[in-house]
Amino acid sequence: GCLIPICAEIKKVVKVPVVAVGRINNPELAEEILQKGQADLIAVGRGLIADPDFPRKAREGRAVEINQCVACNYCRSRTLRTYPVRCAVNPLAGREGELKNRKGVSAKKVWVVGGGPAGMTAARILGEKGHEVSLFEAREAGGKLNLVILPPCKEEYGNLLNSLCESLKKAGVRIIKKEVTREDVQEGNPDVVIVATGARSREMNFGSQIFQISADQLLEEGPGDQQFYVVIGGGQVGCETAEFLAEKGKTVTIVEILSAIGEIYEPNTRAMLLQRLTKSNVKCLARTQICSVSSGFIQTRNLDTGEESTVQAQVLVLAVGAEPNRELYDSIQSLSCESHLIGDARKPRGIPEAIFEGTKAAYNI
Repeated sequence: GCLIPICAEIKKVVKVPVVAVGRINNPELAEEILQKGQADLIAVGRGLIADPDFPRKAREGRAVEINQCVACNYCRSRTLRTYPVRCAVNPLAGREGELKNRKGVSAKKVWVVGGGPAGMTAARILGEKGHEVSLFEAREAGGKLNLVILPPCKEEYGNLLNSLCESLKKAGVRIIKKEVTREDVQEGNPDVVIVATGARSREMNFGSQIFQISADQLLEEGPGDQQFYVVIGGGQVGCETAEFLAEKGKTVTIVEILSAIGEIYEPNTRAMLLQRLTKSNVKCLARTQICSVSSGFIQTRNLDTGEESTVQAQVLVLAVGAEPNRELYDSIQSLSCESHLIGDARKPRGIPEAIFEGTKAAYNI
């Protein structure tokens, strides 16, 4: 509802119908705008890519089932590059003629190992198809989605997490908090195992003179008492972790070896992110490498100018990518069960790929 105040002022001074648009993501908000007389009509754009049945579900009182847009601008980033439209939370968008949900001849015993977006999506669809589905997650259902929602401006991903959790209940999926081993699979003897065990943060070692922690671990545990943090890596994880720390009142520097901070983002999203980082006094050093580390400081060098500088640092936060966790998948290849490897366990990427691969695997079973 970001444009509603403007819309309401326009409606006061014109005689033609006024249409409200912009992050009107659920029927409750849409109805509130109309009831307050702030607009005559409601327009929904990205929300209809996320769920084309948005109006029907609203009319039928099934608002809780709406697959809400999370404002990631994945659709926009693709169309700006003249690629076919896609949606992070709706894998069918732009693939309506490609993905075919195969009907199962008989119900199968299916184990889905890993409760992130890939595993939850696969489990939900398989449950809806009538299979006997168990979803195993060693920690909390949602996987890294539980971390995604923590930085500023990422709260809407909570809608995705809630939607996935609710859909699993409705589909009759059994959720089991357990780390699965090869022996468990051998003993349980499922017909199908879908491995969605995610990825592990890539490690770097800067010696013992300064405390080091992965971005994932920092988001999960929260920052300590230290004041000065250096985030190594200026991709999505690094930028959002830096903003998370700045919101907690920490002094933050991002060090990125590539040419720009936040290059992975769609242009509008990136511009707003950089504005927020600037406002939060986060120092961004692109084309910069760390030369040396000492207690309380790091020495950096700009790769273009050769200029060296000293940055105060009590904690190094590692946001330098991830490596697939596929040990379980590799270990069960000699067993008789059908197996599939999906999501970050196949290759670390993002939520769009995870949900798509979960859908595709489930459709083929």
